[in-house]
This record gives sequence, C-alpha cells and structure tokens, in this order.
Amino acid sequence: MSERIHLVVIGGNAAGMAAAMRARRVCSDCKITVIEHTGRISIANCIIPAYLADDVEDINELQLLSPQTAISEHRIDVFTHHKAQNIQPSKRALSVENLETSQVLEITYDRLILSTGASPILLDVPNNNTEGVFKLRNLHDALEFRNFLERRKPESITVIGTGSIAQTCAAALHKRGMEITMIGIEKTLMPDLHPLLSERIIRTLEMNNINVYTDDIITNLKASLDASVQAVVTDKRTINCDCILFTVGVKPNVDLARSASINLGKTGAIKVDRRLTTSRSGIYACGDCAETHHIITNKPIYYPSATTAARQGRAAGENAVGGNSINDTGTLTSSIWRCFDLIVGRAGLSNRQAADAGFYYKTTLVQALSKPTQFGGDYIDIIIVSDSESGRLLGVQIAGMDGVHARLNAFVGAITAKMTLHDIEALDFPYSPEISNLRDPMNIAGRIGQKNQDR
Repeated sequence: MSERIHLVVIGGNAAGMAAAMRARRVCSDCKITVIEHTGRISIANCIIPAYLADDVEDINELQLLSPQTAISEHRIDVFTHHKAQNIQPSKRALSVENLETSQVLEITYDRLILSTGASPILLDVPNNNTEGVFKLRNLHDALEFRNFLERRKPESITVIGTGSIAQTCAAALHKRGMEITMIGIEKTLMPDLHPLLSERIIRTLEMNNINVYTDDIITNLKASLDASVQAVVTDKRTINCDCILFTVGVKPNVDLARSASINLGKTGAIKVDRRLTTSRSGIYACGDCAETHHIITNKPIYYPSATTAARQGRAAGENAVGGNSINDTGTLTSSIWRCFDLIVGRAGLSNRQAADAGFYYKTTLVQALSKPTQFGGDYIDIIIVSDSESGRLLGVQIAGMDGVHARLNAFVGAITAKMTLHDIEALDFPYSPEISNLRDPMNIAGRIGQKNQDR
C-alpha cells in the first residue's frame, strides 16, 4: 500500500485555501498542510473598504474560515505565524520559520503549491514609512489604519492612486467626513479606461467634494519633527494632509520561487502552464503570485484578482493530488466596482489592447436606459470594442447607476463565446418594465455597433 500524498500549500488566502479545500474534496486521505505567515486565513480583502467606512464593525467578519475550522472540519493542518524561507526541490523539502519562536522547521512534501500572493507597491520617495502612511493588503493593515482613524481622527487624507481600489476607498473614507484628495501618477485616471467613463468617474468624485489630480510625479512625503505626515509633495503642487493611503497596485511575491530557481514569466510573476505547474517538478503556483492567460489573445498576463485566485486555486489543488486534469481557463480581466452611486465595469480588450493584439477594431459608444424612468431607470454608457471585419466582440466598458452588473455579466458570456454584434442584437432577453427595457441596452448596442461597422 503506497503512502498517502502530502500536499503543502504556502499561503492561506483566496488561492491557497481554494487549493487546499479542493484537494481535500478530491483526495480524502491526503495529508494537507497550509503555511500562512499571518495569524488568519481566508480573508475577504475586498470588504476592507466597508470596514474602514464602519459599515462592517467587527474585523472578524472579514475572516471567512478560521484555522480551527479548517483543522477540525476539513482535516487541513494550518500553521499560522509560520513563514516559508526557502525551497529545496531536490529534497522536496522547505524550511519554515515559526515567527513567534524563531524556530526553523524542515517540512517535506510530495506536492507543493505556491500561493504567496502579492505586496502593495510603495513609491520610492522620502518618508514613505512614516506614521500616518498606510497600505491595504491584509487585515493587519486594515486594523492598523482603522485604529489610526478612530484614535487620531484625521481631518484630511491623500489617496495616492486613482484606480478602482482608490475610488472605492475614497468613497468609504468620505463617510467619515474627511477631506480627500486623490493623486494619480499616470496621465489618465485609469490605464485603458475609455475617456468617456473616466470623465464620468471624475465628475462623480468631484460632486462628492473629492479633489482629483492625474499625471503628478510624487517627489516627497513631508513629515513633521515627530515623524507624522504633513503633506504630499509633487512636481506640481503640495497637498497638506493628516494621513496617506497608497493604492498604486501590487507586485507578485516571487522571492520564494526564486529560491527554488523556478522560472518567472515576462510579467515578473511565476510562469505556469495551463495546469498551473511551474518549471519545477511537483511544484504548482496560483493566485496573485502567478501568471494566467488572456482568453482573447491567449497570451500570458498578470492579473491579480480574487476571481482569478479562486479559479486557479481550485485547479491547482485538484491537479496536485492527481484528480481530473483541470486547466486554468484564463481571464477577460473582468472587473466591477462602485464609486459612490456610480457603478463601473469592464471586460475584454480596450482599444489599445486590441491594436496591440493585432486586431483591426471599431469602437461603438451607446447610451441607453436600463429600464423605464418611471421605475427608476437610468442611462447606461456602453463602449464596445469589436473586430472591424467579423463584428466579433473583443471588449466592453460600462458605467451607470442601475443595471450595470447584469449587462456586464451578459457581455462577459458573449465575449467568451466569441459572439458578434449581430448575435447580441438578436438575443432574446426577458422584459418587464419594472426590471428592464423592451429593447435591452445590449440589444441596442449590437444594432448601433453593426451600423458603425458599415461606415
């Protein structure tokens, strides 16, 4: 009788726990060990802005699964406050440090899954680690920031970054009555977002008394003699503030992979095949530390998101313990977020991305009601990118105050299925005036897109 497989998962959040849980379902007798350097697993990071706004009072509500439950109900051994230091692939072993005692253990494995996540990007400017400068990546960051907000009661904050996370956090902090300034380091509000939607977002922010600047080069974070934040200094202005929040993106945590000489991709994340295997036998990678591929271009990309992490985690977990061979299905880089009352979503390729991928494309702009105004309908802005010859859908961007999520979901299905403008005009959507329009905005977009194709 062969010995049971020992699967070790490094990282206990979205990808790592998805991998561990899937592996347990597929292999009931496998030994599964999760190594997590923080004190918690299965964190709902996307709910952190609600916690900052005090819409969620108890930080424990952001933990979806406790280590104790994972151990008792799923027979998954969880080692919190333990950090993997290096991997020795030839021995199928790794060195793990107990962060509370400094003791170093050697753990052997049959299969290893890297789900080491990503780290926030901090600009290399003076005083970027002074008191009052924050980042948001885990519950420790969130707790530290909220404690500061409640203890110091700052009146003003500068949010460095203007992307979807920055907008969501700005709206959350607005509920605390703070004066908020957002500074973007890119020339536009968000890379590859259509100017029409960028303008609508900026109008929404400014209507809520949030100052928005783009294309600033940050040169210094000014601190007082007691090492507290005083101001953000750029090449164009000085903005006085009581605290600073960095939201300029993340970078994959790949140091552990480097220690095992695992190949990285052109994006800087861990290179994996469709089964999530790395260049080292028996080692898989998934989530925010790994590459995925774009469904349309079929090329590797780095797109850290909860949905990508969970999907890759399930596939890596099953493949690692010898279940049915499951491939990573890739991503359309779909995303949706709320900026005050405005909901914005996008999926697929932008104009620039379509051109870079070698497509001849057309762009169609449509404005249509989500449902009759008598029932609370509002205009949705839809931007479609389509192949100029076949009419195949390549990308979509949507903004509005009602009905955005439903249309974005439908467009994601249509783009994935390689549907054309003609196809979506002919879709038979259900109709009720309290819920939708007789001609759905997606049908209208397909019709106008076809007219645009003929020009």
